[in-house]
Amino acid sequence: MLIASSLKIDADAYKRWGDTHKGETAILMGNGDSLATIPEELLMKYPSFGVNLIPMKPFQPTYFSCIGTKYLTGFASAMYNTAANADIAFISTFHIEDDIPDLQELYSLENIQLIDNDTVAFPGEYFMSGGTVTFVNLKIAYFMGFETVILVGCDHNPDWTHFYGNHLNTPPPKNDFDIMTYHYFVASEVYKEAGKRIVNLSLPSRLDEFLERDDIESWL
Repeated sequence: MLIASSLKIDADAYKRWGDTHKGETAILMGNGDSLATIPEELLMKYPSFGVNLIPMKPFQPTYFSCIGTKYLTGFASAMYNTAANADIAFISTFHIEDDIPDLQELYSLENIQLIDNDTVAFPGEYFMSGGTVTFVNLKIAYFMGFETVILVGCDHNPDWTHFYGNHLNTPPPKNDFDIMTYHYFVASEVYKEAGKRIVNLSLPSRLDEFLERDDIESWL
């Protein structure tokens, strides 16, 4: 019997979190190369969002999320402790019926928040994930009330290099990469309209065309 088969999505949770972090600053960690150079002092200073294989850093983020098929089906056991120790673990429903013991253990966590296409949307998005879990976290942070989100390790590198090495990843097709770029732009527009900020401390990339850039020292 599947442990997770009876779990339900709570799409209204985002509305209830509206004032959880009102006016605060968050750190959103991608898994790009530059994450290895970010001082832990900075990561510890603000509430943080960690994704996918962040346990390989290692670092315990305030919130954890994973929506990718290869991560959920192949690395659930590696993510378990980080997800379990997060205030909330945001996991997609896409594999909730998969009979994979390690994955079912992940879905059984008491702090889990299920997300899927019906959970929350930004105007103009093509689909829930935006091609990158970073887009999902930007939506979560927005509805939690954060005023500023700092991106670190979101290098948006077409070579798809990661801080833990390249052996687990292959670059996405150019069209997929363009879709990711577009959804970062969607998030930037929604944030600007609400008087919120997305500040990029990651490596220079196409994101600099529309995201605010700053240096690490300014936020320590």
